[in-house]
Amino acid sequence: MDFDLRALKAVLKSAEFLDESGYQSVIERSQHNQYGTCWMINEDMSDIDSDDIDDNWDGFMEVGGQRIKVKEMSDILASRFAFLSGARTKDGHPILTFPDSRSQLTFDEFKLLISYLLQIPPLEEIHKGYVIVIDKRMDKWSNVRTLLFNLTNFFPGSVRVVFLLKPESVFQRALEVGYKGIVENSKFKVIICQSSLELRHYLGIDCLTMDVGGALKYNHLEWVQHRMDIERMKSSAAVIAQSLSEFGRCLKETELPNDVETTARILEVQSAERDAIKEDFRISIRKGLSLLRHVRQIDVKPEHEQLSPTRLHNVTAIERMLIQLEETEHSFDNFWFRHEKRLTQCLKLRRFEESFRKLQSSFAKHMIYLEEHREVGDGPEKAEQLAKIHEDYSEIAMEDIMMARSLRDTGQELISSQDVELTGSLLPKCDELARMADALLGALTRRRQVLLLSKEMHEQILAANKWCKRGVDILTCIPLELSPVNASNVLNNIDEFISDGRSLKLDALSHSPDMNSLILLTTTETSTLLSQVAERIDDIRRMSSSRREALRKIADKENRKLPVQVVSPEKSQQRLLDAHELSQTSTEKINTERTYVTELQSIIEYYIKPFEAPENQSLIPSQLRDRGHIVFGNLRDLYDFHSRFLLADFFQASESLIDICHCFVNHCNRFLQLYHPYCQNKAVSEALRRDFVHGLKFFADCQKRAGHPLPLSAYLLKPIQRITKYQLLLKELRRHCAEEMRYHVDVALSSMLDLLAQLNAAMHQLHISGYTGDLTLLGPLRLQSECDIYAYKKKSRRLNKAQRRHIFLFDGGILFCKKRTQPVPYAPEYYEHKICIPTCSLGFTEVSKTSASRFDVWDESKNEVYAVQPLGENLKAQYIQRLHQLTSERQTHKRTQRPQSWTSIVSIDSSTSAPSNSDTATSVECNLIDPNGNQPSVQSSSSSSSPTFVPSQTLPVSKNLPEYSNESLISFGDISKTRSMSCPGVAFEQLNGRIL
Repeated sequence: MDFDLRALKAVLKSAEFLDESGYQSVIERSQHNQYGTCWMINEDMSDIDSDDIDDNWDGFMEVGGQRIKVKEMSDILASRFAFLSGARTKDGHPILTFPDSRSQLTFDEFKLLISYLLQIPPLEEIHKGYVIVIDKRMDKWSNVRTLLFNLTNFFPGSVRVVFLLKPESVFQRALEVGYKGIVENSKFKVIICQSSLELRHYLGIDCLTMDVGGALKYNHLEWVQHRMDIERMKSSAAVIAQSLSEFGRCLKETELPNDVETTARILEVQSAERDAIKEDFRISIRKGLSLLRHVRQIDVKPEHEQLSPTRLHNVTAIERMLIQLEETEHSFDNFWFRHEKRLTQCLKLRRFEESFRKLQSSFAKHMIYLEEHREVGDGPEKAEQLAKIHEDYSEIAMEDIMMARSLRDTGQELISSQDVELTGSLLPKCDELARMADALLGALTRRRQVLLLSKEMHEQILAANKWCKRGVDILTCIPLELSPVNASNVLNNIDEFISDGRSLKLDALSHSPDMNSLILLTTTETSTLLSQVAERIDDIRRMSSSRREALRKIADKENRKLPVQVVSPEKSQQRLLDAHELSQTSTEKINTERTYVTELQSIIEYYIKPFEAPENQSLIPSQLRDRGHIVFGNLRDLYDFHSRFLLADFFQASESLIDICHCFVNHCNRFLQLYHPYCQNKAVSEALRRDFVHGLKFFADCQKRAGHPLPLSAYLLKPIQRITKYQLLLKELRRHCAEEMRYHVDVALSSMLDLLAQLNAAMHQLHISGYTGDLTLLGPLRLQSECDIYAYKKKSRRLNKAQRRHIFLFDGGILFCKKRTQPVPYAPEYYEHKICIPTCSLGFTEVSKTSASRFDVWDESKNEVYAVQPLGENLKAQYIQRLHQLTSERQTHKRTQRPQSWTSIVSIDSSTSAPSNSDTATSVECNLIDPNGNQPSVQSSSSSSSPTFVPSQTLPVSKNLPEYSNESLISFGDISKTRSMSCPGVAFEQLNGRIL
């Protein structure tokens, strides 16, 4: 029985992997055939007689270290050469019987037989030793000698004693004397019994089988059949163990796939293989149970005491083997449960990741859509139409937002059930889903509110336009000569009109602290439109008030006899109000400038100085060391200029509006020299900070010491916000200043607007690649836009295919460029130079021969003509107007070289200061990456040298006005040209046409 259990454990030892779990090597799935042993067993598992069990199938067994077929061992056992009856002596020694079967075995067969019989009893019985009974009564002494010789040469166990029933024939008795030496020379004790009675005297009748005179019943054929059935059962278990080993190795070598399809396929295939092995287990257990019922014979012998020792031994062996199979199956189920759980979780994880990638792409498309659709409308109807379109789009986007939140909940469930190594990849994705959903929801909400504000603004502008038109009608309908009575009637109409004007709430939007209104008002088109409407309303109010005063004087003529004089306080009150607003604006300018200087100083004290300190270099990544000039730009120069010069000048000129305007005009060139490199460095600085500064503990500590509520990036944006704030302050001053002061304010305002235009132009020039010359020699940028270009020969009207080009119109020529993109974080778009037509050889016609919506330009030295069709409205008129100005200036100067105003200090320095530029080029090349492929010399000259402020048009100085530098004066008549030409797409004429 112990042998059977040991054998079963031995054949199942390859399934020890069932106590482990995990994944070790890389393999998608096992390439083996289907696992299982059902192909080996085809018997019907119904309750049948044992005679029919395994008739057509035979297994293998291990005997004495040899692997033989069960059928071969069955033949050896069937010879009845020796057997174990299960009997034991009084001392517990097992009895091995060699009956008088008269069968002969070879020595190898003898070894197999003895080895098999001796491995059946328990180990403790084997160590006690065997009692051997040899029955040779009907045999010969020569066979006795052969048997004893074989036992002497091979018997794995110990022999306590051998009882020999000697041959009884007459002839063999005569030979007995000659064979006595065999018994005497044997290495173990041999007792010769004369008869079975003498043998019973030694062992007892209950220990001997009936064929040697005992009372023990023993059926050898039945024992052989039961033993072979048990061996076949063990052989089937060995096949299952091999199948388990192969399948377990496949499971342990299975790597978690990276896609849903592969994971689902692996789970499906391995589940089918697991079902096959489970079916093998069920078949083996059912066969074992059938064998147990056959051996046990519970209907015939219900009590264990009624079973023979051999049958009881076989029943116990079968029961214990069944228990071992069930335990092995249970272990396999536990292992499969863990493996299936990991595969199922992996499948859920891959589905989560696939859904995450799809949602990530959808969110990116939504954000791109919102970025591209930023139009706020040019009227209430258009704004309402855009709001309706946005609501329809929001319903689609909200589905993705809900899916993202649902997927995030799924991810949280996976995190709670996943292993530690998988949680690290799930948690950031869940956070990213929440961030994307919140960002998109916020963007949709902001867009909705901006459109509502746009509609409200346009309704207010429409009401203001109607009010202004009504005022114009009232003022123009007043007769030149009025009687006092009629004047009183008209005066009442004007008072009613002025009272209605007080209900206008045009300033409510601009003074609202709401973020969405700020987004709406910071657009150039919207802010210009509101300022022009406000100016128009002020003009109507002023004219109405003046006319009202005149009418009141006429109406008061009939009351002159009264001693009381009528006084009109409106004009004086308006002047007091304007003076108050002017003083408030000046105070705001100084206060905001002081705050700006303080913020710059805090950045230098708490960020730049610790960044440059040698003791802090170990806290800074190597990619940032010695690159403070890129991270912070020329912030020190900005601080020195604003703290030492501009702020001091503001304090000195705080009481004089003319002096304030002088400050802006006189420092305009210095503004450009300082803010031009800062704006150009902004993109590179942002890319560097995004890669290395974000999340760095050093900068977090700097922010904490500085007490800044916002990160460093917000404070590095302050200079750009400040340089754009000055023109808004000047516009506010112009609204409240006196008429005689407006010229000075207009000159300063025009200078700051043109400064912003040149900064914007410099940023675009930075992204033009492939131009072999110096872009600064072409002068200021006047117009730029996308156009469709049709090329044809002068002598032929055959048009080539339209090409989309971006046109840059400078004072020195016109550039045709192609828009390109590249995977660079700070310059994803740039313009590739294609064609340049200098002004000295530029020719054009207002109407092209090919279409009335186009105009032609050509190089007079070449045969190629280009028909240009602008994509925007009114752009053609702007181009024609600017081309007329360029060609008229060329004819006025009567020379082919570029005018003096085209050349800046940058171009002069770049041609005369070669050594310094080379050093600068080396510095820039070491620190900056050219995103456009320009030559390093061109980039270094344009970025390292200080640019000069170039106004769009100068104006002679009047005798009655203060003197300004020639390079800074701009006429008020050219303000509209500066705005429309420097800011393409926002023409002053378009905005003026939309006011009334």
